[in-house]
Amino acid sequence: MFEISNFLDFNIVDALTLIALAVGGVFGYIQWCKTNELRRAEFVDEINKRFRFDKDVTEMIYRVDHDNFSYDENTHKPPHEDEELLDKVLSIFSYICYLNEKKMLEDEEFDFYHYSIIWFCKDENIQNYLWNMHHFSKKNGCPSSFEALIKFCKSKKIFNESFDEYRNYDIFQAHYNPREYLDDGVSPMNYGLRPVKTGEVEILRKLVKQCRPLDLHTRYTYWLTVHLFDKYCFFIEDDTTPIGFITAIKNDDCLFIWQIGILKKYRKQQLSYELINGIVQIAKNEKISKIQVSIAEKNTISYKTFHSYCVNNDYIIDRVEEPNLYSFASKEVLYNIIIT
Repeated sequence: MFEISNFLDFNIVDALTLIALAVGGVFGYIQWCKTNELRRAEFVDEINKRFRFDKDVTEMIYRVDHDNFSYDENTHKPPHEDEELLDKVLSIFSYICYLNEKKMLEDEEFDFYHYSIIWFCKDENIQNYLWNMHHFSKKNGCPSSFEALIKFCKSKKIFNESFDEYRNYDIFQAHYNPREYLDDGVSPMNYGLRPVKTGEVEILRKLVKQCRPLDLHTRYTYWLTVHLFDKYCFFIEDDTTPIGFITAIKNDDCLFIWQIGILKKYRKQQLSYELINGIVQIAKNEKISKIQVSIAEKNTISYKTFHSYCVNNDYIIDRVEEPNLYSFASKEVLYNIIIT
């Protein structure tokens, strides 16, 4: 009887111990899951903070959103500010895509960034930059820093089929302006300039509206500008269709370029140079040596266009002052262009 009692006592103790261990294990697992969820939430929150509140990231996203970023030959030149900002944004996007690919971000978590990544990478300038980095890396036998992002964009068919194509000419130049490097040697088609007529104010306003971030003014403002300064207002046309414009006014011995714009699909063909050059030639014919232009401080594309034109033609462009244009949403900077 004593041996049976001891045996029963032993089994009961073991059973209670096993039950206690099992219960402890369950609670420990639950606590581990909660801890992991908390760490995951902190991890996602850290990514979200960099994505939403990092000044450099939000600035570049804003500029791309407002067509105020252009990828050209100056992007890779000192001081590399645009290149560094863009690399920072694309690195974050690529890291997010990598985490999602490896299932370290749930689909619901990835949805926070899904739309922004697709929208950002649909921009022509961003695709050009990714194309160049992709083929430059391949040429040097290493993967691109943004390969996870590129892979994601391919899976969503954001890039066209020619993205993986590579030809044996200078990567950047062919990529930057591919129309000049077609195999058949065809150069970009010729475009023509013609004066804007007072009856074409609505056409002019429609172009302005499509050329962000330009301010759209009243019909009367454009009519009066064309009426008084018709010889300084031009359309640039593809065949007979206006695809860009420039408006300028004259004040004594100075011409002031008011607005200039090119429809997005026609950019990167130096058509802005044609418009600026049209104004410059008129100024020379009228013995005017100074042209002025005001450019929003954040509008780096416009500044690069004018600066590049002046450098290529040995003209001087100098920053003059910052007009008190309180009615504008952005800060304007005034420049003198000396053409003598």
